[in-house]
Amino acid sequence: MRHPSVILIGAPPMIGKTTIARRLAAGLDYGTMSTDDLGQSIRAVTTPDSHPNLHLMSGIDYREYYVSRSTERLIQDAENQHQASCLPSKQLSVARGLGRPHRHRGLDVDA
Repeated sequence: MRHPSVILIGAPPMIGKTTIARRLAAGLDYGTMSTDDLGQSIRAVTTPDSHPNLHLMSGIDYREYYVSRSTERLIQDAENQHQASCLPSKQLSVARGLGRPHRHRGLDVDA
């Protein structure tokens, strides 16, 4: 039986997507990549001053974040984070003042 090349799993926060993905990946001998991992990589090459929408949850317990905010606020924050994370790699490097290509925590950033 042939397995798909990519499997996407989507659901609300804190429902167990990562747990399911890791178990499924182990059973199929696949690797996993989480949007949380991508966000962490992007945040590693930006700052709260240069990209505040990418650092909304810095220093905040994520469980409290989801429980204490209105649905409208969560949607707006998600839209802001998505828009901010779609920056071309050149903009990310300029934000950090990098004038040359470099590699940081698995994220290639070209100047």
